[in-house]
Amino acid sequence: MSDDFHRAKLSAAERNFRSEVARLTLNRWFLRGSLSERLGKCGKPNCRCTRGELHKSLYLVQSQDGKLRQICVPQAWQERPARR
Repeated sequence: MSDDFHRAKLSAAERNFRSEVARLTLNRWFLRGSLSERLGKCGKPNCRCTRGELHKSLYLVQSQDGKLRQICVPQAWQERPARR
C-alpha cells in the first residue's frame, strides 16, 4: 500500500462507499459497453411485425481497437442486464 494513501484519512462516507463497491464487485464479471435496443422486422409474411408490431432485440455495443463491436444479447439474458 502506498504511503500517500491511508484509509484512516478517508471520511466515514468514503470508507462506506468503497466497502460497498468492493462488496458489489467481488466475484462478479463486468462488461464495458452500452445496451442498445433495436426494433426490426423478421421478414415472415404473416408475422405481426408486418403490421407494425416490430420485434425487439438487445445488443451490447463496445469499442474494440477503435471499432464498434455489437453483440446480440440472447432473449433469455435480456431481463438481467436491463435491470442492472
